[in-house]
Formats: sequence, structure tokens, C-alpha cells
Amino acid sequence: MTPDEAYAETRQAVAEVLETLSPGSSGSIGDPDTRIPCGGPGGNEFTKIRAGLTGKVASPVDDPKDALAKARARLTDLGWTVDKPNESGGSKFLPFGGTAGSGEVRFDPDGTVLVSADSVCLNNPNKDDPFPEITPRSSAPS
Repeated sequence: MTPDEAYAETRQAVAEVLETLSPGSSGSIGDPDTRIPCGGPGGNEFTKIRAGLTGKVASPVDDPKDALAKARARLTDLGWTVDKPNESGGSKFLPFGGTAGSGEVRFDPDGTVLVSADSVCLNNPNKDDPFPEITPRSSAPS
């Protein structure tokens, strides 16, 4: 899987959950060109990348329990593994993951739903100039 394929699959999951809960919400997903250096086994921040995505429903959901069930069903239909929901600070979280990435759907008490996910950390196909704006520590000015 390439970073672009992982990004596309992860973005599809975020978009489809948002659309399932509140039509018109997929436009709220952040910058589609965001690539994050990630390092990891067999690489470093200059040779591996991932993408981070966040989106919010266009309008609050009326029934968080129903919304959680719909989000779970949609993610499962798309082939993602959905973990048991958990709760913290009054918000409920629905973690999900798969071969392309992982994330969570957060249901706040006021009906706001946020979906955030990261694609998996993969080899950067553009290793010659992966992040021109990043200065390697060894050549950074003192």
C-alpha cells in the first residue's frame, strides 16, 4: 500500500461516517494535502509519512446513541474494525482501525461529532526531497 492509497482509504472512512451522520459534512475534512513525517521501524521522519484527517458534522446529532450505532455500522460496512466505545469527560469515543489507518469518532454531549484519523506510517515514495521545508538537525543553524 502506498501513502496515497492509505490516505484515500482513511479519508473515505472519515467522509462516509460524516455523511452518514449529517449529509453535507464531508466538506469539513481538513487539508487533503497534509502529510506528516512519522519515522517508525526501519525509517525516520525523512523517509516515512502519514496523513492526518479531521472532520466535523455539519449539524449536531439529535440521538448520540443512534449516531454511534450508525457510525459503527458504516465503518464495519467499509471493512474497518470497530472497537468497544469508551467514555471520558462526558464524551463517547468509538475507536476504529484497519490496514490503512486508525481513528476515532467522538460524540460530545451537545450533539457535536468529530471524526479524526491517521493513515498508517509508510515509506515516502519521494525520499529525495520528502519535506523541503524541514531542515535536518545536522545542518540546522546553531
